[in-house]
Amino acid sequence: MTEPDGWEEVERAEARLDQRAQERERRRRWRRRWAALVRWSAVLTLPAIGSAAFTAIVEAAGGDLGGWSEAQAAAVVLAALLWPALLAAWIWRRRGVVAAVAAALAVLFATVGLTFGVAFTVLGYGP
Repeated sequence: MTEPDGWEEVERAEARLDQRAQERERRRRWRRRWAALVRWSAVLTLPAIGSAAFTAIVEAAGGDLGGWSEAQAAAVVLAALLWPALLAAWIWRRRGVVAAVAAALAVLFATVGLTFGVAFTVLGYGP
């Protein structure tokens, strides 16, 4: 092997390393965009899903939870309202504690708002 051939191999190896690094960076950017889409989609869709689930439970109970014990009714209300918020917090966990708590609170308040706004007002449920 002559001296110039050795340097050409080194140059080819460096070019391959650069190409692989660019490919890894492209994949990282794609994953970051995808993760952002999932996070924001969750914040927008989880309240609607949670509210629909709670409304379906109330509808199945005949429009009133009065026939249930207080513990059962409280457990159903908490479960229906908290699971979307906890799922949002889990999805946002990599952005930090503050972002996860903020997402959970946003989803919780939106779920309560949709539930009272749609289910109780429009459908006539509630007191």
